[in-house]
Amino acid sequence: MKKHLNNPKINRKYNYLYKITNKINGKIYIGVHRTDNLDDGYMGSGIIIKRAKKKHGIENFEKEILEYFDTYQDALNKERKIVNITFIEDSNNYNIKEGGYGNCKWSTEGLKLLSESAKNRWKNEKYRNMMQEKVYNNPNRNLKIGKGRSRWAKEHPEENKQLMDKINHNPVKIKRMAETHTGMKRSTNAKQNISKGIRDYYKNSKDGGTSRSGKGCVYIHNPTTGDIKRIKKIDSIPSGWEKGSGKIK
Repeated sequence: MKKHLNNPKINRKYNYLYKITNKINGKIYIGVHRTDNLDDGYMGSGIIIKRAKKKHGIENFEKEILEYFDTYQDALNKERKIVNITFIEDSNNYNIKEGGYGNCKWSTEGLKLLSESAKNRWKNEKYRNMMQEKVYNNPNRNLKIGKGRSRWAKEHPEENKQLMDKINHNPVKIKRMAETHTGMKRSTNAKQNISKGIRDYYKNSKDGGTSRSGKGCVYIHNPTTGDIKRIKKIDSIPSGWEKGSGKIK
């Protein structure tokens, strides 16, 4: 079993959903806890609730156990139903992240805190060097991410196409990439990698790379939507489309 602070498979004698209330302003925090001792003094571990207790004093907060569960997973499931995106965006609550386990959304305030925390970490030179060495420049990690991304794309072709269309047609991304690459001088290693990638593509492509080079293909455009694409010369032009790339924008 994977050791994790919030591993849903680990249960205790008491697995429960609780509510903490600030007796001064009425703001609340809802969470889950598992323990073998009901008097362990646990009063929530959220970032905002911790700050609030430090500001107002622990004596001005009261805790109420709302419901007990047979398993910690059941408690997490109930928490997710209550602490949803609407709940965490309410300024009367201390929760800034959806309840439950796994993929959870953050509130606007929560995302701001994450951003500030990340910026502060990156100001530390030791942290930056460690991340570059162990994460971003780690060939094993990059290979694993690449294989995972390729596997997902093959298993979800339609979702992948929609995602790539959204990314490749994003004007903000296009402008940012253009500004980044303008005047850029690539290293010898980068040039070699690009060259190798192109050669491998033509070598392994089923059509000999004609779809990339445009050999044997023509451009067609849709006058209504303004979309442009390339098809093989032997293919018929779809209804609503015309030959050529259309008017230059």
